[in-house]
Amino acid sequence: MKRGVPSAAGASLDYADISSAIEKRLFIGKVPPGTTEDELRGAFMNFGPITECRVVPDRNGANNGIGFIGYDTWGAAHRALLECDGKVQLRGHLGTPAAIVVSFAERTNVVGRGGGLAYAKGLEIARVFVGSLPEDAADAELIQIFGACGHVTGASLLPAKSRSRCAFVNFEVWGEAFDAVERLAGQPLREGGEP
Repeated sequence: MKRGVPSAAGASLDYADISSAIEKRLFIGKVPPGTTEDELRGAFMNFGPITECRVVPDRNGANNGIGFIGYDTWGAAHRALLECDGKVQLRGHLGTPAAIVVSFAERTNVVGRGGGLAYAKGLEIARVFVGSLPEDAADAELIQIFGACGHVTGASLLPAKSRSRCAFVNFEVWGEAFDAVERLAGQPLREGGEP
């Protein structure tokens, strides 16, 4: 294991660590010979706008190849992974128990092969800590603002300490929580407010 790369049990929750290890792109394994990009795209198009679709056939064309599907959000990529991994059969799988396998694509040029293993299937933590909130912040306000990043399942404001508050915002899937961190970290809750 490369130095500084977390194990699956001790995965870093730091945005920089995660985004340097994996991409908003999925690695697709067990892609049957003869699979087209249109066929692969069709299996993944219901989860969000696709930014990349590529099929890489086996060198001799007789064995399974691989593919890549890119999305513009972590949430779309994570939902696609959860819904398709081990569940979707492409044309070449029909009549067999085989299905594609899906994981987040590693940034092998940064972390090396296996360096993103801790994040290959996403994380189970779908909660974001939000600090430096104004005293009069409300759960409904947080749900509205963070809802732009995905499906918010709840928000919990903690009691005010001094002149600011903090909260936890819960999402349906980890990818949506990660989108919230990417988009909203360092941003004020309200225009003209403190970040």
